[in-house]
This record gives sequence, structure tokens and C-alpha cells, in this order.
Amino acid sequence: HFVRDDALQIDLPDASSAIPLENKQQVIVTIDAFSQIMVDGYAVSLNNLESILTKALNQTAEKMVRIRGDQAANLGLTVKVLDAANKAGASGVDIVTEKQ
Repeated sequence: HFVRDDALQIDLPDASSAIPLENKQQVIVTIDAFSQIMVDGYAVSLNNLESILTKALNQTAEKMVRIRGDQAANLGLTVKVLDAANKAGASGVDIVTEKQ
């Protein structure tokens, strides 16, 4: 899914199919243009990402992960984040975009 969040400080990619971001309980993973990963605002390493996501998802009702990736972020890293989210037990993963 692509969802829209207009209040981000990173340069999000555009998607014409973006829907408004709902205020539900989810885990937010941010990937900046320099490949830094953050989970709910805290910097984490790729090596620790799966265990941190597991703990974070266990504290949410929906088990959803939303990836806020800068459009200059490395695609390979984004795929690794998706993989970690799935292994951590996410029921779904959305990629946050801006509406074109």
C-alpha cells in the first residue's frame, strides 16, 4: 500500500494512488537519503532492526509498519527493511508517499 503523509521532513517519492495517512497505531520506520534507519524516531542499525521491530510490533494492536523513505534512499536497503518487518511479524507494510 502507498499512504500519504504531508508533514514529513524527508523528500518522499510521489504516487498518484496515495491515500491519506490514518492516525492508527503502527510502527514508523524512516530511511533517509544517507541510509540512516530510524524506528519511531530512534536511530537503529540494520543488524538490530528485526529485533527492535519485533518488540515495537508487540506493543501495537495492528502490527502495521509504515516505511517513510526518502526518494534518494537506497532501494536495496528498503527491501531489507521490508524483509525485516515481515520477519518481525508485521501484518502489513505501507510505504508512505506524497500525492502527485
